[in-house]
Amino acid sequence: MTVSQYDEWAAVAERFGVDMEQVRRDHLISHLLGAIAAGVPSDDVVFF
Repeated sequence: MTVSQYDEWAAVAERFGVDMEQVRRDHLISHLLGAIAAGVPSDDVVFF
């Protein structure tokens, strides 16, 4: 993680009043969902 990445996550955490770990977890989930979306046609994935 670069210093600028840490600063960006810290700013997001402060803006939304959440812990840094929440920001990091959400960032990871976004990447995972993006990878799923890239490899699977959208009609085949349904979130409830």
